[in-house]
Amino acid sequence: MKACVDALGILNVAGSETDNRGFERQVLQFFHQSFQEYFAGQAIKHGYGASEFSSVVSRLRELLDKIEIHDQEVNLWGEFKTSEPVMADYWQEAVRLTISDLTAKDADEAILMLLPDAKTRINESRPRAVFALLCLADEPKVSSQTAHAVFDAVLDNLWENDGFNNKLNTWMDVAVSAVGKSSFGAALRERLVQAFKESSGEKRNLIGCTLILTSTRGREVISPEIPESIVTFAQKGLSSSRQSEVILTALELMNCFFTANGKMGFLSRSQQESIINALIHVLPTNAAIQNAAIWALLWLTSAKERDFNTETHKQIVHLSPEAAGKIEQSLRYSTLDSFTLAYGCLALTRQNSLHLVPHQLYWIYELAVIADGGKARRELPRVARVGENEATIHWMKGLLHLGLPLKNAARIAQALGALGYFGAEMVQPLKYLFGNKKFTFNERDEALIYLSMIGTPEAVDTIVEAADMLPSENGDYDTYSRGLFGLLFLDNIDVLTRQIYKALSHSDLNAYAFGLAGSADPRGRDVLLHLKKHKDPRIQQAAVLALQKNWNV
Repeated sequence: MKACVDALGILNVAGSETDNRGFERQVLQFFHQSFQEYFAGQAIKHGYGASEFSSVVSRLRELLDKIEIHDQEVNLWGEFKTSEPVMADYWQEAVRLTISDLTAKDADEAILMLLPDAKTRINESRPRAVFALLCLADEPKVSSQTAHAVFDAVLDNLWENDGFNNKLNTWMDVAVSAVGKSSFGAALRERLVQAFKESSGEKRNLIGCTLILTSTRGREVISPEIPESIVTFAQKGLSSSRQSEVILTALELMNCFFTANGKMGFLSRSQQESIINALIHVLPTNAAIQNAAIWALLWLTSAKERDFNTETHKQIVHLSPEAAGKIEQSLRYSTLDSFTLAYGCLALTRQNSLHLVPHQLYWIYELAVIADGGKARRELPRVARVGENEATIHWMKGLLHLGLPLKNAARIAQALGALGYFGAEMVQPLKYLFGNKKFTFNERDEALIYLSMIGTPEAVDTIVEAADMLPSENGDYDTYSRGLFGLLFLDNIDVLTRQIYKALSHSDLNAYAFGLAGSADPRGRDVLLHLKKHKDPRIQQAAVLALQKNWNV
C-alpha cells in the first residue's frame, strides 16, 4: 500500500479518519476516478464486497436496491432552466464497466434487471431507463430482444425537454446520442422511426426531436452542394418499405435547416425549388411523413429567430404562393395532429408575397425610442396590409376554437398576428407565448405587439402585469420593459395615467409621461398639466419634462 502511494502514485492520500476502534488511519483513493471505478467494476465481477451472492447479476441486484436518485439542473437555453432525476455518478461507472464485460446471458439479465417495471418508484423509472440505454453505449453482449426492451422503456420515459435543440441538455439526450454512435445505433434509429410513424401530436414531435440525436448525417450546417439522394428522394416512389427512409431523410433535412438557423439564402434557386418540391410531393402520403415534411419546410423557410435584421431576411428561403397553396390544401383536408397544424400555419406565413407585421417595422426599437422621449407615440405608423388571404385567416381562426393545447394554439395565434389579424380569441394563446421562457425573445416580443394591437381588457391586464414586474438584472428577457413598451403601443390615456399614479419605485414615470405627451389622444397633455401640481415630486418632474417636448401638437 505504501509503495502504491509513494512510488507508483496509483493511490493518493485523501485525508484521515478514526476507525471503529478509535485509531486514526489514512483515507486512500485511486489517482483517477475512472481508474477507481474500473477496479470497483472488477470487484463486482469477481465477487468482492458482497455479503451473500451466487453471481455477478445477484450482486448487481443487491446494488440496485441502494440506487441514489437526485435532481440535476438542466439549462436548456437562456433563462429557461429546469431539473431532472438522475442516478448518482459514483454508482454508474462501476456498474457500466461490469456489465460491458459480462457474458451474453449475464449481460441480458443485468440489463433487463435495470429496466423499470410496475413496482418501480415514479422518480426512478426515467433514470433507470436512461441508465440502461447508457449501458448499451458500452456495447455489451446483449441480444436484439434486450436492446429493443431498452428502446421501449426509453420511449415510455421521454420527457418534454428531451431533444430540445442540438445541444445535449438532458441525461436522455446524452444517452441517445451515445447509443446512436454505437453498434446499436441503427436499431435505435429504426425503433424511433417506427414509433414516429405510430404516434401523433406532441408524442410524435418528441420522438422526432430525440431521433435527430441519433442521426449520423445532417448535424452540421448544410453545404450548398446538397446530395442528390436527399433532394430527389420523393421521386423514387413511396412503397411502404421506404416510408421509414423518407421520414428519417425529412427529419435530417429539418435538422440541417434548424442547425443553419434557417439562413439558407446561399442555396441556388433551383436547389431551393428542388427541396421544396420534394417535401411537398410527399405531403399526401400519410400523417407521419406529412408531419416530418412540414417540419422541414418550416425550418427551411425561416430563420430560427424571426428577427428584424434585413441581412437575415435575405438569407431566408420563401415559399411561392403556389407552394403555400399546396401546403394549405394538405393541412385543411387531412386528419392532422395539433403539432403539425401549428407548424403548418407558421409555414404558410413564409410566402414571398407577404409583408408580415413583425417585418414591417422594428417595433420594439421604435417603442424604446418613444419611451426615451425621442419621438411622439402618434408618429408610430399603423400596420400596413400584409397581403394575406382572407380564406386562410378565417380557417386559422377556426382552429383556435378547437381546444388545442396552448403550446400549439400559440403558434397559430403567432401566425395570425403575423398575417395582420388581431382577434380576442388569440389572447389566451398569446399570453402563454409571451410568458413562456421556452420561446425565443423575438417570439415573445411578437406576442406582446399582437396583444397590444388586440387591446381587450384581458390583453391590457397581461401587459400591465408585465409592466409592474421588477426589471431583469441578469441580462435575460426583461418582461418589465416589454410591458412598458406594450402600454406605450396601446396608447390608452386612462391606462397610462393609472400607471403614473401608481408611482412604483422601479417604474419609468418619464416614459409614461412621454407616452401621454405624444399620444394621438389630445387628452394626454391635459392630464400632464394636471400632474404638474401632484404632490409626488417624481410625478411632477415627469410631467414637466414631458410637457417640454416640442412635438407638433
